[in-house]
Amino acid sequence: MMPNNTQSSDGQNYIQFLRRKYPNIALVVLTMISNPMIIQTLYDNNVNAVVSKEAPLPELIKAITLAGQGKQYRQPIVDLTTTMKSRNASTLDERVKTLSPRELEVLRLFVQGKPIVEIAKLLNRSDKTISLQKNAAMRKLRVENNQALISYCITHHLFD
Repeated sequence: MMPNNTQSSDGQNYIQFLRRKYPNIALVVLTMISNPMIIQTLYDNNVNAVVSKEAPLPELIKAITLAGQGKQYRQPIVDLTTTMKSRNASTLDERVKTLSPRELEVLRLFVQGKPIVEIAKLLNRSDKTISLQKNAAMRKLRVENNQALISYCITHHLFD
């Protein structure tokens, strides 16, 4: 079990550590990551299965069962992509609607590459206030770090 806020590289290192220390253990990764390159890297590190957190329970059970038998399970990419996209489409509007106008303003400037200090000066607010507003927006959008926040905003065309 890994914490939600674990960086991708930390997760990869942890998987490599587990493989070295426990070479015969079955590894099933439950993730929100849908990037095929990252998923392939997980398989390259000899995980038995990678399953989307959005996958139905029978899918997870199937993955665990096969992993327990020493087999590899690959969730169909079509299903993974469809599941993730439909979930994103249905919840994107709700998530964005929860953002306050000030949080949106902070995000817009942050995605443009402006640092917190500069945003604070531009908006005549304290650094701490800007940081709190950015963090509140991250919670509402369910992203874990700055890179994921920027990627989310760009991918979902929030400021086009």
